[in-house]
Amino acid sequence: MLDAVHRMSGPGKAIATGSTALAYQTQSKPFFLWLAETGKDARGQEPGKDDTILDPQIVEDFRVAMDLRATLGEVTGTTAYAYKAAPLRILRQLYLEDAAVLGPGWRDEDFLPGERIDDTKPNAPYSLAESQRIISACAAILHRTHDSGDPGDRAVMEIAAFVIIGLKLGIEPECLPVLTLANLRPDGRRIKVRYIKRRGGGGNGFRKSRTTNPSDCGIDTEEEAIADGTSFREAAGALALLRDRARERQDQDGGADDATPLFTFHCAADAFRAFSDHLNESGLRDDHGGRLPIVRNRLRPTWRTQRTIRHGGRLSIDRSDNSADVRAKHYLDNDRIRPFLENAVLDAQAQAWNHALSRRIVDLPNDASDDQVSAAAQKAEVAENDIATALSGEQDLWLASCRDFTNSPFDKPGTPCSKAFFGCVVCPNALITRRSLPAILGFRAHVERRRDEMGSPEWEALYGAAWREITHAILPQFDQRTVAEAETIARGLDMHLPPEMLQ
Repeated sequence: MLDAVHRMSGPGKAIATGSTALAYQTQSKPFFLWLAETGKDARGQEPGKDDTILDPQIVEDFRVAMDLRATLGEVTGTTAYAYKAAPLRILRQLYLEDAAVLGPGWRDEDFLPGERIDDTKPNAPYSLAESQRIISACAAILHRTHDSGDPGDRAVMEIAAFVIIGLKLGIEPECLPVLTLANLRPDGRRIKVRYIKRRGGGGNGFRKSRTTNPSDCGIDTEEEAIADGTSFREAAGALALLRDRARERQDQDGGADDATPLFTFHCAADAFRAFSDHLNESGLRDDHGGRLPIVRNRLRPTWRTQRTIRHGGRLSIDRSDNSADVRAKHYLDNDRIRPFLENAVLDAQAQAWNHALSRRIVDLPNDASDDQVSAAAQKAEVAENDIATALSGEQDLWLASCRDFTNSPFDKPGTPCSKAFFGCVVCPNALITRRSLPAILGFRAHVERRRDEMGSPEWEALYGAAWREITHAILPQFDQRTVAEAETIARGLDMHLPPEMLQ
């Protein structure tokens, strides 16, 4: 295989640079380590078997092993795919040079790396209740272990602090383990954390400085932050504990280096699995009474979700450097926030509809001044002449003034409007003036009487939308005195109703 890599290398070949050759070396190493772990020799054979051939089954077994590592979170899906692809490309080179060199039974499809495990799916956030239970359990661990000199206790303590800070501040899980004393800045009764995010929207290798302000715990003195056990429920208390332990290590080493790390243990996936087992043995459960795993990649989505809900969905408060696509996929597309987002969409639709309706109301006297007409035209986003015509009554229909009866939004241009007369109350072509109010109130009174006579489904289909529009959208936009005067007029009129209204 090493000779094959050499033959694959060179200008215009598969391996064109020295860095690519080194990548092949790095990415092929897990294949040989796996052979050693499974007790097979370099040919993939069990001891004692013919070592002059390579069994194609070895490739399938290796693919399964790498996919399992990705599923368990030991490596990313992209890394597992690279581990599978590199040795298979080398073996394929050998096969293309001499199909018999590997032995019988090999086919072209044996050299495909298989599926890429998709571990980029959005991580479901914890519910608010679950995150509070996790924080309480982690705070209890900090309270119990903060004075312990046991290395095992120190490892558990650091993971508990990691979880609290992740849930409270939303610091990226890849940034938390590399925090040092230099990243912490006291700010009155707060600790500021300034850190470097080593990936983002600025391209490969982009680094962006970020600052977070955990204003959730007073830390005027070391004693206040540590003596009060409840402070460990907050990010500042956990940070203060990590800071003090880092300073103790400084003193032991005889220096004062701000590069001293806050974490001394690698908070890897297997460490979190063991930590989850420990908390669940202590009684931690999810909202349904089942096991509640502590997954580091769920901490930041939980913080982002709760923050979005707390701020009413205002994305402007989020100065994240995530792209819109990443933010939508990883932080907004989850079951916890979906009901909130659906309600936000419904509210936005209602506001847009109300805004559209408000533009159709012309609450002016018939002898309104030019300035009033101009202001009303600007609000309704129509021509001043349309407002003046509506006030004059020249184009009045029964319930509204129509801006253009032969240019209805429901029919072809140039043809008369075909809708029922009471469709005017929901038509964007209509302008509703004070002069329309008596007829509108008379119409509403009639349809309310008809509601008692007709079946509910039939009445709803025929009059429901118009009644709601009049009651909840049109009348509230007129002055109460104007509506009261219109009601008086409506009672005194012998109002003619169209024939279809009397059926």
